[in-house]
Order: sequence, then structure tokens, then C-alpha cells
Amino acid sequence: MGALKDIVDLCIKLRDEVGDRKAAEVVGKIQSLTLALQSEQAAIVERDTALMERNAKLVSENLEFERKTSELQQQIKKLEKENVELQEKIPVRACAIPIGNPPQSTM
Repeated sequence: MGALKDIVDLCIKLRDEVGDRKAAEVVGKIQSLTLALQSEQAAIVERDTALMERNAKLVSENLEFERKTSELQQQIKKLEKENVELQEKIPVRACAIPIGNPPQSTM
């Protein structure tokens, strides 16, 4: 941004030293465009700073989600293991239900 300020300063000096109206007008336009560039650059820097802050926040949130996901996956594995252990403790009984046609009603 220092270079733009130097350009503006030189344009002001040149405008003040030049007696020709046309040249002064051109220098004035250059000065206006340079000031517009400075404003745009300031807006870009501000936007970039906000984007970097937002990105840092999103990275932090992503790390937290990954940590929570890992914890939940560990809990799932633990619960699945407990489920298998409980199923192994349940005795299996043979059922005398015939396979095939259901019994006929005698009503």
C-alpha cells in the first residue's frame, strides 16, 4: 500500500508543478484512480482478514467434531462388545413351533 501512497504524492506534486490544464486534469484522474485502488485494497485486506478468522474458527470446529466422532465411535464399539457379551449369556431354548402351515382352527 506504500507504493500507492507514493504514486498519489507524486501525482499531487506533478499536478501542482504542471501549468497545462490538460496535464493537470490527467494527473487528477490518475490520482482519483489511485485513491480508488487504495480503497479497494483496504476492503480486500479487511475481507481477507475476516476470511482467515472464519477459516481458523471452522478448522477449530472441525477438530472438535472429529474428536467427538472418535469418542462416539469408541462408545459404539464398547456397546457392541457389551451387546455380544450379553447375547452370549442368554440361554437358547428350542421351541416346538412347527415350520410350515399354521395350525387349523376348529371352530
